[in-house]
Amino acid sequence: MSKVGRNDPCPCGSGKKYKKCHPNEYDSGNLLAYNLPKMPLLGCWIAEDHREMGMSPVFVVRCNPENNRLVIAVFLCDLFCLGVKDAMLETHTSHSRLDFMLNEQPQTMQKINYREARDVVLESVKYANNIGFSPHIDYEKAKAIIEPDQPFRYKKVSLARMASLFIMLVQMTTYEQLLIGSIMLLVKVIITV
Repeated sequence: MSKVGRNDPCPCGSGKKYKKCHPNEYDSGNLLAYNLPKMPLLGCWIAEDHREMGMSPVFVVRCNPENNRLVIAVFLCDLFCLGVKDAMLETHTSHSRLDFMLNEQPQTMQKINYREARDVVLESVKYANNIGFSPHIDYEKAKAIIEPDQPFRYKKVSLARMASLFIMLVQMTTYEQLLIGSIMLLVKVIITV
């Protein structure tokens, strides 16, 4: 894998220096967002109950073949409404750090294939955009790892998933939580139908 320096011509062909063409994609470790999708995939993880709960971290992990260090992207996805609520990208990290991060999750994490992980993240972003929500600002830093410009399968939120969300809402303890959740569910039904 060839590295592109800050002052090298941008590989996208714009004729500009890389730092001027893509200022948010360059990090001090010389790991470029441009190169992230080219790195070998180590694995992807999601919460086992993500379909029922509607909320899950999605881990996408690649390995830098030059130094055997990991690049970890984590997207906190709200599948029912808000899209990517938080995101982070850790570069030059270790396998033990990945193990620690996976074990610290409140939900049980399961390994999934790359296509499914990518679809979950991109579906939640698209759905949220359709109802006026933007992804967390750090999504811009992390999104290159999942190739957001490539086509993906977009599935609308089904009425069955919304019904399971309503059942979950009924079990909430406070009136305020129930009211807010019911309003969000109503907005979803109106937009989906």
